[in-house]
This record gives sequence, structure tokens and C-alpha cells, in this order.
Amino acid sequence: MEAPDSVYVALASRASWAKRLLLVAGLVDTLAVITGVASYRLADRAASGGATFEQFNAAEARHDLVILTQMTVYLVTAFVFIRWFHRAYANLPAIGIEELHHGTCWAIGAWFVPITSLIWPKQIADEIWEGSEPILEPDQGRSRRRGKVPLFIGVWWLAFIGSSLLVGAGWQLWGGAETYSDIKLAAVIEVTGNAIAVLAGVLAYVVVDHASERQQARAMRIAVWRPLASQI
Repeated sequence: MEAPDSVYVALASRASWAKRLLLVAGLVDTLAVITGVASYRLADRAASGGATFEQFNAAEARHDLVILTQMTVYLVTAFVFIRWFHRAYANLPAIGIEELHHGTCWAIGAWFVPITSLIWPKQIADEIWEGSEPILEPDQGRSRRRGKVPLFIGVWWLAFIGSSLLVGAGWQLWGGAETYSDIKLAAVIEVTGNAIAVLAGVLAYVVVDHASERQQARAMRIAVWRPLASQI
């Protein structure tokens, strides 16, 4: 029986679910931008007496509902994305990529360990991309550095980290806001983070889509090459 990490599992289903959830997350982030801007404007009006306390409270309630929805969607999307991420990394030995830089369990664990979570997931994403190169000869799997990782993967990672920090800071400031000025500051930070999160979501969709296609193409190449190699 083959070890689990030597078995190739097609990514189509996991990729499909990940992309769907990323689209949903993008829509929720866009809604959060809209409600955040509305809250900022209403806080500005309320500070100068141009809005009633009841109007402001109603806007706050709507925004709080969006935040709750956002948190729920984030958790579900993270689960589905990491499920795809882990499988994509665990597939690499089955398509001829040996001596991975990290154990396959770190494709999950690296997201939850402080400090490590800022670095290792990006390194693993790079390995997934490089190792899924369709034109790489199967017997070149031991050689590292199989080509450049595209810029959009780096931009995705920076956008993801930046949006996470800003949205988290915005939520914290909003929860402790005591004045309209505090709310306006929290809104600016949160809206900026959510806008960047929309970009991160779009790029994450591209990463999932392209990496899955590359890995499937390489798996098909390996499937053809191995029977031929056994005849030599």
C-alpha cells in the first residue's frame, strides 16, 4: 500500500468549493466596505448634529450584522481553502517532487502558529506552484528552484496579511470606540482592510484556479511518462 503522501488526489472538487467560497467572501467584503463607508459618513453627520442617534444606531446594527456574517464566511472559507491547500501540497510527491521543504501536515499547521503563519504558508504556496510545473521532467523532481513564482502570488500574500491586520485592528477599535471620532478612525481602517481583502480574495481565486490546472496537467504528464519509463 502506498503512503498517503504518494497518492495523487485530483483537486477539481476542492478547488471548485474553494473558488465558490472565495467569491462569497469577496461579496461580503464588498458589502462591508459599503456599510463601513456609510457608518463613517453617518458618524461624521452625527458629530455635527446632522443625524439622529436613532439613525446612527440603525446603521451600526446593520454594520454589526455584516461583520458577523463576514466572520462566519471567513471561517468557512478558511476551512475549505486550507483543505485545498493541504491536498495540493500532499500531492507533490505523487507527481515526482521529492524532498519537500516542510512536512505535509504543515500545509495546515503553518496557518495557526504565530510568526510561522506569516512566512511558511507563502513558502508552501511557492512549492506548490513550482512543483506543479507541467513541463518539468519527472526525473527532475529532486532539483529545487524549478522556475520563478509569478508576482501575483506574492501580491496575494501581502494583500492577505495586510487586510487581516487592518480588518482586525478596525474591529478592535470599533468595539472600544467611545466617540464619533473613534468610530470614524475605526471605519477608515476597517474599510481600507476590507478593500484590500477584496483584492486578496480575487488573487486567491486565481492562485487556486491556476495551481490546480497546472497540477492536473503535470499529473497527466506523469501518468504517461511512468509507463514509458518502466519499458526502458
